[in-house]
Amino acid sequence: MARPIKKGLDYFPVDTNILRDLKIRRIKREYGAESFLLYMTILCDIYANGYYLAANDDYLFDLSEQVQIPESRVLDILLLMVDVGLFDSTLFVEKRVLTSLSVQKRYFLAKTKKPEMFDSKERSYLLMGVNELITPVISPKTPVICPETPQKEGLSTQRKGK
Repeated sequence: MARPIKKGLDYFPVDTNILRDLKIRRIKREYGAESFLLYMTILCDIYANGYYLAANDDYLFDLSEQVQIPESRVLDILLLMVDVGLFDSTLFVEKRVLTSLSVQKRYFLAKTKKPEMFDSKERSYLLMGVNELITPVISPKTPVICPETPQKEGLSTQRKGK
C-alpha cells in the first residue's frame, strides 16, 4: 500500500537577513521580540499544512496558548502583520486566511504539485496565477562526458577456493 502524499513541508527556507527586513523591524518595534516569535510560529503552522492557514478563533486561542501571549495581544500583533504586508490583507479581511505571495512562492518552489490537485477552495487562496504555479527550474543542460570503461586485458588474478 502506498504512503499518502504529505500536504505540507518538513522545513522551509528563511532569508538570512530576515531581521533586517523593514516589515519585521516594524512589528518588533511595536511589540518586541514576541512578535517575531509569533511570526515564525505562524509560518511553521502555514508550511506544515500547505501554503495558507485559516485564522479562526480556535487557531488564535491555540496560538496564544502555544506562545504564551494573551489572545487579544496575539490578534493585535496579527493585525499589524497584515497591515505592514507580511500577510495578504485582502484574504485576511475577506476570508480570515493567512498567506502571502512570498509564502506561496517558497512553498511551490519546495513542493511540486499540479494545479489539478487543488480543490476549488484551495485555488481561491492562490495569489499567483496557475500558469506561474508550476514553473520548473530550467538550467542549461551540461553535457556529461564519461569515458567508456576500458576492457581488461588479461585474466583476473583472483581464484576461488574452498
